This record gives sequence, C-alpha cells and structure tokens, in this order.
Amino acid sequence: MERVAIVIPPITDFYYTPHRGAFLGARYVKNFLEKNGFECKLFDFPNKKQKKTKLPEELGYLKPYIEKNDGLFFKEYKRFGYSHEKCKKEIEDFSPDRIILSLFAFAYAREFLDFAWFLKKEFPEIPIFAGGSGVSCFPEYFEKTGLFNALFCGEIETTGKEVLKALNGKIQGIIKPARFTEENELDFIIARTLSTKRKNHYSTLLSRGCPKNCAFCSNFIVQGRKFRTVPIEKIETTIKQLKLKNANINFEDDNILLAKEYLLEVLKMIKKTALDTTFSFENGIDHTFLKPDFVEQLIDLGVKQFNLSIGHIDKNILGKNKRPVHVERLIETVNLLEKKEIPCIIYFITGLKDDSFEKTMQTMKFLEKLHCLIGISPFYPVPGIAGFENKNIFEEKSPVLTKGSSFYPWNNSLTTKELIEGFKITRQINLSKRKH
Repeated sequence: MERVAIVIPPITDFYYTPHRGAFLGARYVKNFLEKNGFECKLFDFPNKKQKKTKLPEELGYLKPYIEKNDGLFFKEYKRFGYSHEKCKKEIEDFSPDRIILSLFAFAYAREFLDFAWFLKKEFPEIPIFAGGSGVSCFPEYFEKTGLFNALFCGEIETTGKEVLKALNGKIQGIIKPARFTEENELDFIIARTLSTKRKNHYSTLLSRGCPKNCAFCSNFIVQGRKFRTVPIEKIETTIKQLKLKNANINFEDDNILLAKEYLLEVLKMIKKTALDTTFSFENGIDHTFLKPDFVEQLIDLGVKQFNLSIGHIDKNILGKNKRPVHVERLIETVNLLEKKEIPCIIYFITGLKDDSFEKTMQTMKFLEKLHCLIGISPFYPVPGIAGFENKNIFEEKSPVLTKGSSFYPWNNSLTTKELIEGFKITRQINLSKRKH
C-alpha cells in the first residue's frame, strides 16, 4: 500500500487559534485517499510548538507599534510549528511515497513555498503536490515555481478522479473542477482540536457553498455558489462512534442558517447521543436570520456562545459590498442573549472600500453600547474576490501583506496607523467590558 503524507506546513504570524486549527480540507483529502487504497498520515504542524521568530522585512512598518508595547498591540512575531528539520524528521519516519502540502490561506504562501523548497531538496525523488484554499485561489502563483507535480483546486469530491490520476503520475499541472456538482455527497469530518480539563473542543462543517455575493468573501472560490448540506445519516454515524464527553463542537460554516430546520435537527440528534455537548459558531453567523424564537431554540439545545458577523454598521458601505444588515434584529438578539446570560461576540471589518476612520469609530461606538465583545478584522484580500480579480497585484506585493494582522491599507480607506488605532481601541473597550 502506497503512503501519502498530507502536510500542513508551519506558519508565522502574531497569533494563532489552536482550537480552530482543524484543517478540515486536508482531512477530507485524507479520508478520500484512504477510501481509494492509500495509507495516509496528517501532519498538522501549526498545532505543534510555537517560538518567537524574526518579523518579516515587509512588515518593518509595524516595528514602532511593537516596540511601543502599551499592552494593546502584539509583542512578538511567532513561528507556529516545528523547525524545518524536525518537520522533515517526522515526515521521513513515515516513509511516504507521495507528499501533499495543504495551504489553508494564501496569506501564508511565502512560508508554504519556503517549506516546499526545503522538502524538494531533502526528498528529491518523492513527488510533491499542493492543494487547499490558499492554492485554489491562485494556482498559477504556485505552478510557476516548478516545485509541484500537480496542484489541486476546489473540493476533493469534485476533483477526486483527477487527483488519483495525478498521484499515479498520469496527469500534471493545475487540476480544477469543471463545475461544482452534487454528483457525490459531501463527506462529514469532525476533528478534535484541543482538550482542556473542562472541555474537549471539536470543529466541523455541516454545509458548503455560498449563494451570497458579499464582495469581501472568498468562500465561493473553493466551494462554489450552490449551498449544500451533509446528509444527517453520515453525521449521526460518526457522532455515535465518537462517544463524545464534555465536548464543545464549533461549526465553521459560513451559511448554515440558510438551513435552520436542518441545523436544529442536527443539534437535537447530537444531544440525544451526548447530552452534555455544547455548540458554538466561531466563524460567525448571519444575524439577519436570528429571530427570538429561533435564538431561544438554539440556546435550549446547548449553543453556549453566539458569534455574529455584521461586516460593518454603515449601510452605504455594506450596500456597495452587497452585505445585508438588520440593525433592529441585531439589537433584539443581543438583548435576548444578555437576558439569557449567553456571551456574544460581534465581528466587523475595518478598511473596506469607502470606509474611513470616522465610520469605523461609529461602528465601534454602536457596538460598545451593546452587551457584547467586539471582534475587529482589518480588511485583507484573497486573489479572485471582487476588486481583486486581476491577480497581478499579488505578484507585485508579498502574500505576507494579505494577513489581517499585517494591517496593510489595501483599499486606502484607512491608513495602517488608523487600522491599528481602531484595533487598540477595540481591545480597550473589550477589556473594560470584561471588568464589568
């Protein structure tokens, strides 16, 4: 039986959230290949050791904010994962016949390619492939390096046959799905990401595909526009095998509220199997779908925290970004959660096109009055989203600048200084709210 090492290389950043590091895309690939006769091992290196590392040269403009060290900005840049040598040793011990590198975000393309060059040098006889969301949005960027035998784009359910041909040396180059289809049912993967004394944390996806057209979102690039859900029978079979205990399941779905009845059915099924299971939606759910009776149902079924995504509060900005907002419903939801003593985080994006520091401040002042913590995200582009269809700009500028933590002014609506100031004010607000 041939062996395939599926590898998520180390990354560098100011921060990383381990309990969300499920790498579900790589796990779908692993599951598919094992069903087709390969022996696979997943190496999720970012979930390993972390260590302080050098700030990339491209981010030199952030040094004054780091050195100021007022407790509201990041203190140091880190590598999340082992050294290249230690990673190599772990892969070598598995003795793979093929290596697939998985990139979950284009922002980490530089570290990804550095690692790929290292592996190519250390394992010159082993074919190396690449896939993941970060590759799917701009495969040509990686193809020009000549490092990879083939590049896998989109979902494994739609490209599986071609992937098998590539692994067997029959085809090379960029493999894209001809179209997004329901020919094959979606697989169900649930991954344990972190265990503490109090909770065992899991992450999963119940659905894929985005029929919306939010200008700042890249979901459609990998998953397409058609909304689809995993068959409940598949979920039930897997959940029963897990024998969950003291578990919290985080649903990473972007659009699960498009199937509210389906979601309720899934939660009820899980609670029957493991009564003490709680749930969260840490990627954020759309507040416009949250009527009071539905919110109460979710709370009764064990949703322990509500992470809501609003994009912004300025209706003009949201209109241009094709993102709906329902302010009255948002306030109604937050007030209900306060009454039920359920924590809430509301996410918004600063630095969108036509934004300004004043408009960002207005959003923060509005959210400051609500019983919630505030999640602020500086805008960053993904190749192929609205306004960034011409990918030449990503040839000219380092992918490091597309990390949200780089505070790069992609739309020139806020300066780096203003983006960081907004971030720091948000942290001050949150610290004050936590004290109370």
